[in-house]
Amino acid sequence: MEALKLLYSTLWSDRSKERFEMILEPLQAMTQLALLSFYPVGTKVSISENVLHIQEPSWSQGVRRSYNSDKKEDLMFLFGVITRFHKFYSEMKDKSKEHLELFNLLLELSKTGIKNLVQTYERNETTHLTQTLKMYISIIDNPTAFSMVETATDKQQRANIDTVFKQITELYDEEYYFVILYNLRLIKKDSLNYIHYSHSIHTGMTPVNKKLMKWISDNIVF
Repeated sequence: MEALKLLYSTLWSDRSKERFEMILEPLQAMTQLALLSFYPVGTKVSISENVLHIQEPSWSQGVRRSYNSDKKEDLMFLFGVITRFHKFYSEMKDKSKEHLELFNLLLELSKTGIKNLVQTYERNETTHLTQTLKMYISIIDNPTAFSMVETATDKQQRANIDTVFKQITELYDEEYYFVILYNLRLIKKDSLNYIHYSHSIHTGMTPVNKKLMKWISDNIVF
């Protein structure tokens, strides 16, 4: 409960903290978290122009993070990704066997991806960040857990934004869902070649990611 209250005070007590460029589309971001489950510990994520990117561990990682002004506190914005994914995409469970498989795969693998982030930051960080990440795993399993500490006003503000934001899901043609699903199937069978399947998803989703960035720019205003 204390961790939930801390997250609440960080995100919802000051709406301006969800800066425009940090707003993430849930399916895109959850896909990246799912892919993160196959990357080695030490891999980090970066948010740039409303898209979540994976940063592999290398000598240049620190340089790139400094150049992009990446901070570990940016991980706080994953909260909105998780809650909105359930809110925007839970209907996938009822569309077809393939959509249900993809929905469950993204939940399963994203939890492992976040666990990898926990291990990455446990090595040299305080418990605050790792506790928050562990809480995200719990919220993936129980997305309504956080609502108990929100005020009625906060719930209404978030509902108003999400009513508009949910329309972004219409940018995904059906084929994009299968780009993600088939590559995740392949990466589970052939995890040693994870980097190639990850790049395949990145390349295949680039056109829609550009549309996502433009849509957010045109439609989301604080």
